Amino acid sequence: MAEKEFDKAEKLLLEVENIEKNGEAIYNLFIISYLKNDKYIMNKWENKLFNETEVEDINEDMMVNINYIKGNSEDKNFFNQVNEANNFAFLGNYGIAENKLKNATKTNEKNGYYELGKLYYYLLKTDLAKKILEKSYELGNFHSLSIIGRIEEDNGNIEEAKRIYKIGVEKEDRESIFNLGAIYEEEDNNIENAIIIYNKGMELKDARSIYNLIHIYENLGEKEKVKKLKNKILFENRLIYLEYDMINYSKK
Repeated sequence: MAEKEFDKAEKLLLEVENIEKNGEAIYNLFIISYLKNDKYIMNKWENKLFNETEVEDINEDMMVNINYIKGNSEDKNFFNQVNEANNFAFLGNYGIAENKLKNATKTNEKNGYYELGKLYYYLLKTDLAKKILEKSYELGNFHSLSIIGRIEEDNGNIEEAKRIYKIGVEKEDRESIFNLGAIYEEEDNNIENAIIIYNKGMELKDARSIYNLIHIYENLGEKEKVKKLKNKILFENRLIYLEYDMINYSKK
C-alpha cells in the first residue's frame, strides 16, 4: 500500500465515531503505523488498546498479531505474510490467500498451519480444516483446539467437542474455555460446571465469560457477585471480546 493510501485509510479510521473505545479501529491504526514504520504512533495506539477501560471488540487474533509485530524479524515476516494473505481473502481471492498461507508455513510451521486451517474453516472445507488444524495442534498451537472442537460441535458430536475443549481449557485457550462453559450452561444445564469454567475465562480477561457469569449469578440472586462482575466489565482494562451490550448492561 502506497503512503497516500495509508494516509487515506488512517484519516477514515480517525473519523470513526467514539474511536477511543473502538478496539477494531484502534487496532487498524496500530497496523497502519506499523506498516509506516512509525514506532511512536504504534505505541500510542497500543497503549489506548490495552491500558484504557471499556475498549470494545478486541479479539484474540489482534493480540497474537501485535505480539508478532513486537517480536523478532522472523515473527514480523510471518505477520507480514499472513496479513497479506488475509487481505487477499478479504477481497475474495481465496486461491492467492491459500498459496500465501502455505508459504507462511515455511516461516512458522506451527502457526502457519493454524492460519491455513482457519481459512479452510471459513471456506467451509471442514474436513481439510480439521486435518490441517490437527497438524498445527500437534506442533504446539493450542488455539487450533477451539476450531477443531467447533467442527465436532457443528457435526453434532457434543461429547467429542467437550473432550477437545477440555484439553483447550488445560492449555488456557480462551475460545475453548468459553465454548465448554456454554455447553455446560446451555446444553447440559450444569450451572456448577459452567461457573467453574467461566471463572477460568474470567482469569484470562475474557469479557464473554464475565458477562455470562453476571447472568448466572443474577438468576441465583447473588447481588454482590453481580455487582463485582459488572465492575470488572466497566473498570478493568485489557478485556478481550468486550461488546457494547455488555458495557451497557453492566451500567444498569
